[in-house]
Amino acid sequence: MSTSFRYETLVRLRDTDAAGVIYFANQFVMVHEAYEHWLASVDCRMVDLLENWPTVPLIAHAESDYRAPIKVSDELVLEMRCVKLSRRSYTLVTELRRDGQLVGSSRFVHVAVDRAAGKTGSLPEKLVRALEQIADFEES
Repeated sequence: MSTSFRYETLVRLRDTDAAGVIYFANQFVMVHEAYEHWLASVDCRMVDLLENWPTVPLIAHAESDYRAPIKVSDELVLEMRCVKLSRRSYTLVTELRRDGQLVGSSRFVHVAVDRAAGKTGSLPEKLVRALEQIADFEES
């Protein structure tokens, strides 16, 4: 049985545009904030990832869908799960919900890049084990 990582946030005025709805790029910001909180929760702090790991999982692809207007003061629940995992990459899908209704989603593909060689490398085992805890693999 898979599980997802759950993160709650509040839409702030700074997150919205002149129309009073979330500025499209800020959905990515919220999703990445959830990702950073997940990393911390599995003892893979962002500072360690950036400074101490021999490979860094960089975002190679990002996409978002916007299903309903998200407005200032909306309370959102973000649920993140890993839908693909290999030795060198992983794909995270995050759904944004307001009062249980799906209002947005995103998909980020991360690829491990070896710092010294500047090309793809292997994901750290610690990260792979953490990703397996939120795995919900799609059918191929």
